[in-house]
Amino acid sequence: MSLIAVKAGVAVHVAEARPEEALDALRVIETTSRGTLAEMRHLLGVLRTGAADADLTPSPGLADLTGLAERAAMAGVHVDLDVDAGSSPRASRSPPTASSRKRSPTS
Repeated sequence: MSLIAVKAGVAVHVAEARPEEALDALRVIETTSRGTLAEMRHLLGVLRTGAADADLTPSPGLADLTGLAERAAMAGVHVDLDVDAGSSPRASRSPPTASSRKRSPTS
């Protein structure tokens, strides 16, 4: 939902001066909102039928970060992914950390 809000703001800001960029933002909004609606429908189905009937999948983990970065890239966000899960027993019990930053197209 955050990506939808950001891209909507971009579209409004650049609509007159750069209509092609506004159209790109609207395409991202369309794709992201459709995916979000599908996830919401699935969640509502789980809540309605109860967990016993649902096809439950685990929460995304460290192995899913690359896919998340790829989806962000498809939305036009440059992501530098650097994951350090550590090697100590304590690190394996702690949630992994990652960082990302958005860069302008000129950097």
